[in-house]
Amino acid sequence: YSRDLINDQYNYLSQGCQKIYGYSIGDFKRNVTLWREVIHPDDLNIIEHDNEILQSGESIISEYRIIAKDKSIRWIEITVIPIFADGKLVQADGTIRNITERKLAEQKLEEQNEELIKTNLELDRFVYSASHELRSPLTSILGLVTLAKLQTSDLEKDKFISLIEGCVFSLDALITVDAIARRGSFAGAAKQLESAPHGGQEVSFKCGLDFMREDFRVGLAPETISDLHQLRTEGPEVVNGTVE
Repeated sequence: YSRDLINDQYNYLSQGCQKIYGYSIGDFKRNVTLWREVIHPDDLNIIEHDNEILQSGESIISEYRIIAKDKSIRWIEITVIPIFADGKLVQADGTIRNITERKLAEQKLEEQNEELIKTNLELDRFVYSASHELRSPLTSILGLVTLAKLQTSDLEKDKFISLIEGCVFSLDALITVDAIARRGSFAGAAKQLESAPHGGQEVSFKCGLDFMREDFRVGLAPETISDLHQLRTEGPEVVNGTVE
């Protein structure tokens, strides 16, 4: 197209304008502001910026949305060359391309990338949670084995063997498909870190066997970031730590 900015009229309009905008050449010539009226309201600031650049004598290449005659939203790429006479902007010559398909493809790719990032984060959280849940019974088994070796009575050794067997059953239940699905999935069920205000008070928890119990107290700051599952499972690991 070629537009006379002094007389506010078109010198030339190609037939392609109707394919892109849905409006005829006659529509644009009868309403010289139609080109602006069809610009998406959220993209009008682009036009204001482009006009400033054209006034400075530079050409522009811009992308923005228009609302076609059928009310559909389309993306266009417009290239404009300013024409000056006696230091004044008098004409604008340009070309317009419909880039809707390209923009939609870019948006779809961006959405897929965001979903991939989200999935990776959920996978990291799932692995983090699963590793702690698997580590707890394994550490308990090691602690029980160590304690069992120290026993001289067959009766006491049998108690430890029974406890070890219980830990193995717990571990087996933990790594089944259904159990893993309950603990976290790539759809967002993975556990997350939680912030809990403790008011500077101590948090106590118990660990040990049915015949060995010990209370532990840990002083926490007024606000502590913690993995609540890990806090619940660290206790049994102390059994191994006290022997070593």
